[in-house]
Parts: sequence; C-alpha cells; structure tokens
Amino acid sequence: MRKQPDGRRNSLEEFVLPDLEATISLNWAHTRKVESSWSYPMHQHASFELNLVTAGIQHLVAGGKTIVQQAGDIVLVTAGERHRAYAAGGSGMSYFCLHFDVDEPSFRQRLHRLPSMVFRGNTEHGQNLGAAMRRMMELTRHGDKTNPGTPIRLLSALFQVCAALASAIEQPLETVPASRQPFVRELASLLEQAVETGGKDEAMSPVSIAKLAARFGYSTTYCNRLFHEAYGISPRQYLSRLKLARAKQMLCNEEMSMSEIADRLGYRDVAHWSRQFKRWTGQSPSEYRRRWQVMSGAAAPVARTQAADGVPALDGAKTAGRHGSAES
Repeated sequence: MRKQPDGRRNSLEEFVLPDLEATISLNWAHTRKVESSWSYPMHQHASFELNLVTAGIQHLVAGGKTIVQQAGDIVLVTAGERHRAYAAGGSGMSYFCLHFDVDEPSFRQRLHRLPSMVFRGNTEHGQNLGAAMRRMMELTRHGDKTNPGTPIRLLSALFQVCAALASAIEQPLETVPASRQPFVRELASLLEQAVETGGKDEAMSPVSIAKLAARFGYSTTYCNRLFHEAYGISPRQYLSRLKLARAKQMLCNEEMSMSEIADRLGYRDVAHWSRQFKRWTGQSPSEYRRRWQVMSGAAAPVARTQAADGVPALDGAKTAGRHGSAES
C-alpha cells in the first residue's frame, strides 16, 4: 500500500493537536420568574446542573449546606446530589437553569469528584461562566425553535459554558491512564450502538462485558471500575442514560407511537418501558410528551404541579445514575 505524504519534509515548524472526540448533551434549559413564596422540593437527577440567579435571592440547599445566591451567582450541582431551592429575601426572583452531560473523560472526572459549589458573580470565573450562560439564556428565550440552525447554536453555546466551567474548576486530578482509555471508549461505543440499533438488554449482559474485557486482558470487575473512573457511572447506568436521552428525542416526534418507541429501545412491551421511564423521570411517557407540547407551544398550556416536576434518581444511583431531567 502506498504511503501517504505527511508534508514534514523541509518543514520548519509544526504544532499538532491530539485527536479528540466527545459527546455533549443538553437535557433541560429554562428561565423562570417566581414569587416570594416559591420553592422547589428536595430532589436529585442524573445530569449536572448549573443554576444562575438573574434577579433577587435564592437559597439552594445541597450537600447538607445552604448556599445563598445573589444575582449573578452560579451554583454547580453535582450529578446525583440531593438538593432543593426556595426564594429568599421577601421578594420574588428569577433564574436560569440548565442540565447537561459530557462524556469527555478528564472533564467528567473533575465534575464527578467535585462537591456542589458556588461561583460568585463578582469573581473572574463567575463572570466568565455567567457571560457564557447568559448567551445560552438568550437562545433559550428568543431562539427560533423552528430554525434548523438553532440546535447547533445551542450546542455551541453549551460548549462555551463547559469551557468556562473547565477553567473555573481546573485542578490536577488522577485520571485513567491513556493506555486504558481505548477499552473505556470501546465499551461506551458498544452501548451507544446497542441503543441506536434497538438492542435488547442483552447488550449489557455480564457475558457481553466479559468478552470485551477479555479482549483487553481485563476482568469484568476491573473493566466496570475503569469505566466508573472515566465516566463516574457504571456501564449499566450509562446505558440507562442513553436510553432515556433517546426516548426523550423520540417522544418529541409526535408521529411516533408509544409502542414504536418501546420497540426501538428494545423493551418487550409498552407497559415495561412506561414503568422504566417513570422510574427515571417521575413522569409517564404520555405526561412527558404533553409537557413537551406545552413547552414548545404545540399545545395549549395545562396546569402543572410541583409533584409532577420532581424527579427521582435512577435505581442505585448515588454518584451519577443517568438521565432523569428535573427542573430546579
């Protein structure tokens, strides 16, 4: 086979970036203005959350401590952290909140190991992160959801938010050695492929994982530990996250029936899938679809209750079981 030229002959200087690949997802982004009596009950979700107060004062309780947020302050809530919030100061408040996930291993490791924390609006990191979030907030408020370019603009804005957040939390951390990363990437790719092709739960069976682990010379237990070190969750929880994200996408397509969605996700029947979806989100698939219709303007507004908004974590998920999307 003929060797391709690389252009290095007679070159004077060269800088090369490493090959990079990462998936980033936006699970929920919203702005809200509330009265002085507003509160949001204790809950947890599988995605990371950034909460920016734009007016008034909010008390956010996470990790057993109360964080007082003035206008401009941003709180990062770690995935799986139980938290609640309420308006303070005797008046109403406004905030912008987004839930996101990213699978770039080193960044996710940092996020996963951090406690919930606040970035004050009068600090350099708080201002940089706040500016990036406000750009995203404007797209949330005024972006044309029918424009095919809007999703790309939102993802671009989310990357800017993550870049500002990465600078704010920059610190040396022990990471999974590069020699082990190919295994972690391949296992993640296997799970992603299973969801895209409608694979059944057998894709996550111990035998399947054992075969992949053996190819790299690892035990099943060791491969699960490596995956958790890189992503902060187990392979099974990662699969649940992928299935939930895919389910939400399909529920936004009103031409797809519930039975068709269940089949594409690899569930044996609609009832089984509906129960699992409700465990993940606290809502049935039909309730989620109606809520999406209201939020997107596709249906007339309906009354909402606080109880419908609260979202429990996935089974066994303390650190980062995925992907229930709860507002806060």
